[in-house]
Parts: sequence; C-alpha cells; structure tokens
Amino acid sequence: MNSQYTFELAEKIANAILYEGYMRYPSQTAASPSQRRWTYGELYPQTYRGVQQGLEACHAQTECLVMGNAQTTLDIKLRFLHLVQRGIGKFIDDPSIEYVNVERLAVGDQVYCVEQEAIERECNYAHLSLTKMMQSFGFSFSSSRSTDTLQEPGGKTLGILTQRCEALAGTIKIMTKPLEDHLFKLSIQVRNRTPLSADPPTHADARLTSFVSTHLLLRVTGGEFISLNNPPAEYRSMTSLCENIRSCPVLIGEPGTHNLMLGSPVVLEDYPQIALGSTNDLLPATKNGDLLKVRMLPDEHVNQTLEQPNALPPEVFQRLNGAAHKLRPARGEP
Repeated sequence: MNSQYTFELAEKIANAILYEGYMRYPSQTAASPSQRRWTYGELYPQTYRGVQQGLEACHAQTECLVMGNAQTTLDIKLRFLHLVQRGIGKFIDDPSIEYVNVERLAVGDQVYCVEQEAIERECNYAHLSLTKMMQSFGFSFSSSRSTDTLQEPGGKTLGILTQRCEALAGTIKIMTKPLEDHLFKLSIQVRNRTPLSADPPTHADARLTSFVSTHLLLRVTGGEFISLNNPPAEYRSMTSLCENIRSCPVLIGEPGTHNLMLGSPVVLEDYPQIALGSTNDLLPATKNGDLLKVRMLPDEHVNQTLEQPNALPPEVFQRLNGAAHKLRPARGEP
C-alpha cells in the first residue's frame, strides 16, 4: 500500500481519538452548560500543584521496537488539543455596569453557553535519523484573547462573547538505543513545560494550560516497526524492554504493514480501522467502539459531527451498530 495513503488513514483514526474523547461525556442538562467534557491524554504543566501532588500527569512516554539501519529515517507528529475558554457577558439596563457574566445567553434562535472549546495543535519532526542517539526539540504556542458582540437579527446588541487561550510550551525528546543487529528501541518523551506565574485557581483554569488528547503519529522509511501486541517470537523478549507511560503504541494501516504507528492515549489493538459504514470524515467511528448519539455542547464542529448519525438512513445506521466482520487469524495460526 502507498505509504502516503497509509499516513492519511492513520490521521483519520487519530482524529477519531482526538475528537471523540473531547466530545463524548455523560449527557448534561441545560442547567449545567459548563460541565467539564470527558477527556484523556491530558498533560499538565510540571509545576502545577496537581502534578506535584501526584493527581495529574505532566509527561507521556512512547516506546517501541524498530528494525532499521543508518539509512532509516523517522517522521514524527505530536498532536493535541489546546483548550479555549469561552465566556458570555450580558448587557443590562444599568449604566454603572458594563455587563454581567452569565452561563448562557439566547440570541435569536441560537443559545451561547460558557464552555471550553479546542484548537488542534500539531508539531512535525521529519527525516530524523534512526541511528542518532538523542534529539530534543522545544515547541510553544502563544496566548490569545478575542471579544465579539452578540446581536439579535434586528440589530440589538445583547452581550459579548469572549474567548481566551493561554500560552503553552513543551518539549519532545526522541531517543534510540541499539539492542542488536538492526534492532533499535525508540523512546519518545513529551513533557508540558508551560511556565506558571501562579497556580491556577481552579482545575478548569489549569486545563487551559494542559495538552489534551495527546498522541503521536510515527512513520518509518527504510525500516519496520515491530508490533508490541503480537510480536514475532524472536523479538518477544525484547518487547518487555519497552516502557509506555500514558501511551499505547499500535500499528496502523492495512494488516501486515509495519511502517506506521500510533501512540494512543487509550488502549487499542493493532490496525484499528474506520468503521465500514462511515460515510465521511465528520463521522470518525472506529471498530473499537460503538457510534453513539450523545448530547453535546453547541460547538460548531461537534454539532456537525453529531448531526451526521441523525441524518443517516436507517439501513446505514443499523449497519454501523450491528455489523459482523471476519476476525483476523492470530500469528502462527494456519
């Protein structure tokens, strides 16, 4: 299979992990619009009190085995969500008060709610030598603030919508260690090094300085990744040398290919696939989970995604939730 196509497929599967975890959470009532979204793969600043107390994590580590030589190169993508806090201000008939903060505000047919949105962040590291023992890179994203007015269709201004995201900074350390002839252990450490002038007053504020749904895409050229879930017998003992922390590396692509790997914040099997019944990229259902109809906060991307299953014909929706697929034989079976 073409390696570029395989990489695109890996991104689709990673998008399912990146967005599904951010969108899926227990249904909430209209009375609690600022309820925290359920997520995973969160990395907080290493100086944050919750990290110091052992309640939160500041780093993740992905380790796997690679077959290669001096000509082998690696491409690595680090991806995560950068949270944006949305606030709502309502204008009132009191000239001494600019506005009052509210949880929700109806403007025409649309209801705006206080919530945390997200920006997808990506860091690319290309053509890295497999035989270079250690490479370290820093990355950062700046803070931003914006304010927009909320007007009725008739032109009356009812309030304001504010959005803010905090600055983020981190490091990624890439190390390789030769184990035997043409066999290497690849280790990638991601750490949140965002400086904090003071400890965030609430956990919601702390999340604005975190990496959310953190995961890695790895591609090897001129070499092969070795499955940690189902390794060949001759490498089985070597897999015990790999220590993964808040990461589960799995092979991606067509079964039998070994050039692409996903360091997932959740446990997956090798070669996860987009569900056969999925009709577009906005419906990132995987075979590792059911496609659910859930109630969501009014985020534009989320609303588009969740409206897709509602618009599916009954026969397509039934196929998504009740499909039978032939199992792949385990290694060594006839």
